[in-house]
Amino acid sequence: MGDLNGKVGNAHYKTDKAGKKTLVLDESVKDFANHMQEMVTNIDNFDNFLKSGGGGMLEPISSDGSTSWNNVMAIRAKNNDGSYMEFNGLGFNFHDIYGNPHALFGIDDSSGEVTGNFFVDQSHIPILDASHIKTDTITSLGTINGVLHVENHGISIAVGDGTNLLNPSQEIGGLSLDSPNYTLNLESGSVNIHDKNSGAITHIGPNQAQIGGRNVVVTSSDQPVLGSWIKQYWRGPSKYWDL
Repeated sequence: MGDLNGKVGNAHYKTDKAGKKTLVLDESVKDFANHMQEMVTNIDNFDNFLKSGGGGMLEPISSDGSTSWNNVMAIRAKNNDGSYMEFNGLGFNFHDIYGNPHALFGIDDSSGEVTGNFFVDQSHIPILDASHIKTDTITSLGTINGVLHVENHGISIAVGDGTNLLNPSQEIGGLSLDSPNYTLNLESGSVNIHDKNSGAITHIGPNQAQIGGRNVVVTSSDQPVLGSWIKQYWRGPSKYWDL
């Protein structure tokens, strides 16, 4: 009864004439009431801690959004400037001093989208689905399915995409090189160069060549080479031709 003696007071058993034992507390009613009040205060303090989270840098967030250990749905790490990091079922989220959420890993709880920044020193990813990649060096490049755009110092290169300069409404697949003054399109069957200043287009195809939109070479099945075509329309002395 050592602990009981210190907190409640001395206690002993009293035996009556019939031999029945009764536990008797050697403590005044006032002392006992004070002890009960102390217990109530401790219980209230513990209840307040569950509801408030203790006011530390780590806070529990309950299902109703309050700071409480009841039905905890998230853990929040606060900063002095009002920003905080939160871990919940959606992932890790950082909230700036204005309360705006930024997904560091997982789902942005403001939109439900898988967005944000994910920082790693080294990562091995079989499939990377990204709309924008910023990198210093690509050490190994395999197969690119889709369109690759490279831009640097006013020069734009597109692999797998381009505009048909002779027919802008027609999409082509090939190589496109664009600068402030010129556009070059390279397809599997033609080369097109657009002079942006004059609007002229130079075209080289399998059986036709144009400079500035005007034909300079046209071949056909019966006139397959340039020399034969020139000889047919030549009006000068034939001695200049040995075809």
